[in-house]
Amino acid sequence: MGTVEISEKGSFEIIRKGNDIWAKADSTFAKGMNSALGKTAFSTGKWTHGTPGNALMAKLVSWCHQEQFTAPDTLDAGSKATKGKVTTVDGQQAIPVVLAEKGESVTW
Repeated sequence: MGTVEISEKGSFEIIRKGNDIWAKADSTFAKGMNSALGKTAFSTGKWTHGTPGNALMAKLVSWCHQEQFTAPDTLDAGSKATKGKVTTVDGQQAIPVVLAEKGESVTW
């Protein structure tokens, strides 16, 4: 589970449990993806369900691989993971992790 923010392209929340994937896009990401796909694949703020067999859902969930946390040495040499400042999310303290590569970043 996590949130992916792509500079100037919006963000989406992603949850994977077993063979099920759910994604919820913000308005910027939904608009861009729907335009690129030529169809309405995402509705702003609504969860979309799929499985890894769906190419779009497989691509989205690829942003949130657990292996990136358990084996960070497998990242490209140009990737940089940094620990953010302690913040509060839904009333709970959290420490964001930012992965930056090729001018884009993802925050978990």
